[in-house]
Amino acid sequence: KGEFIIINNCLMAYNGKATKVVIPKEVKYVNQCYYKTSVKEIILPKGLKGIGYRGLSGLAVKKIYIPNSVESIGDYAFAFMDNLKKIELPDNISKIGKGVFRSCDKLSYIKMPANIEKFNEEVFEEMNKATIQISSKAKKIIATTRIDSLVPYSELTIACKKDTPAYKYAKKNGCKIKLQ
Repeated sequence: KGEFIIINNCLMAYNGKATKVVIPKEVKYVNQCYYKTSVKEIILPKGLKGIGYRGLSGLAVKKIYIPNSVESIGDYAFAFMDNLKKIELPDNISKIGKGVFRSCDKLSYIKMPANIEKFNEEVFEEMNKATIQISSKAKKIIATTRIDSLVPYSELTIACKKDTPAYKYAKKNGCKIKLQ
């Protein structure tokens, strides 16, 4: 375990050389962690509670499994993950920070948590076009002052049920809609 720097159950760094990394069970939080660039696959422990600010940012992984125990995702948690193609966030996540998927250029599908009631559209900052599945339980998508770094509305496909807040958001902003 000398490859890991863990302080108060929070993973701070991985200094090993493996391409597949299994995070130790005692880790409950990952926050602004440093990883070697060789990491291609990461296995998060089942008891993980949160992925904080820049927790997994910059990893070269293509796919990541997030355990159901995770309750919050911090700002820029998955930012700059250039090879990430698809992500499904567990349903019990109640908080998602801004810029979570910033510059994830290959990310084409995001399943938002079913139980999240509101989130800021900055979640999708500096992304290419993507399909975003949003639960009918989402009561509010917080619009921001549009900035150039947000993906154009016309490039987003919102997968949702008709007459939900997600549907109304998509209609109002000219997103493509995929009815569920």
